[in-house]
Amino acid sequence: MPTIIMDSCSYTRLGLTDYLTSHGVKKRHINAIEDIDSLHEKCSKLNPSLVFINE
Repeated sequence: MPTIIMDSCSYTRLGLTDYLTSHGVKKRHINAIEDIDSLHEKCSKLNPSLVFINE
């Protein structure tokens, strides 16, 4: 399940990553990004099942 996390806070990204991995999402399927251009690019490439945005 490809997942994208867009958040400028490293603690939030870490918390979400830990939560997702503890619920079966493989770490290699979790992508952290920092800006809207990266979000557009990753969504086009990965077709994610889940996107967290906190900006």
